Amino acid sequence: MIDKGTIITYNAIIIINSGDNHLTTLQKTTKSDYVNIKKLYTKAFPWNEQEPFFLLKKLVSEGKADILKFETDGVYSGLAISLLYDKFVLVDYFAIDDDFRGKGVGSEALLLIRNWYKDKKLFLEIEKPGCGTEDDSIRVRRRNFYLKNGLIDCNISILVDNIPMDLLTFGETITYEDYISVLRGVFGGVIFRYMNPSRILHD
Repeated sequence: MIDKGTIITYNAIIIINSGDNHLTTLQKTTKSDYVNIKKLYTKAFPWNEQEPFFLLKKLVSEGKADILKFETDGVYSGLAISLLYDKFVLVDYFAIDDDFRGKGVGSEALLLIRNWYKDKKLFLEIEKPGCGTEDDSIRVRRRNFYLKNGLIDCNISILVDNIPMDLLTFGETITYEDYISVLRGVFGGVIFRYMNPSRILHD
């Protein structure tokens, strides 16, 4: 049995024992996983924030993205979809299945992601709180979850696909120019221009 809190890597699988009588693992997906991945992907994210799933699979085949899965005690429990460019990793989508929320699995999953990309500059986007939307309380809870788990606000706000977002980092220094270089490097000029990212300046 793995000791509590220990993270180990075995045959491209990262495993953590939270001490709560369960093991959570992180590993790359195969084609047979895509049904579960796509089901959670379409459920967890608003349609206007979703990239076409065929595009994500194409980016994986080109080495520009990872589609990763979490399993808890052998049961599919979540996903992470990351964009890869140079020394940077943008965790573009991260979700835990409803059946595993409130059990510490989300916090474990973030630790596993950080270890998976331990030699990279790792960051993510979250919807910006305080934008006057009816689901703002969800945005605040999401932000608090990430900050509680050690992520740091970069003080960089962006508008991408007309959605206000904040950038959070796992401790590494990230600039707005770094963010733009990842989007342009992964998606190419045509899709990048369609996304039309711009910086929101703080008062």
